[in-house]
Amino acid sequence: MAGWPALAATLSDAKATGHSPTALLVQAAWRRELGTTERINDVLVWRLRRMADLPAVPRRPQFQHARSKPVAAPSVRPAQAGPGLANGTPRHP
Repeated sequence: MAGWPALAATLSDAKATGHSPTALLVQAAWRRELGTTERINDVLVWRLRRMADLPAVPRRPQFQHARSKPVAAPSVRPAQAGPGLANGTPRHP
């Protein structure tokens, strides 16, 4: 899990364990420079989880994007036997 959802989950986990998310985030941001990183959120997650003694992998975020929800497979009816079909398989002349 990377990016914004991981950062949000990490801050939520930190709060749940008694830390101040705001204070922890400020400390993590000022600990070392962030200007040369390509993925600031990932670096902050790594720092925050170690500073708060949290497990390396964040729990699943409470919110999800609409496209990440599972989609039910459409129901499909088997083909009915008709002319040229025997047990659902085509006849060859």
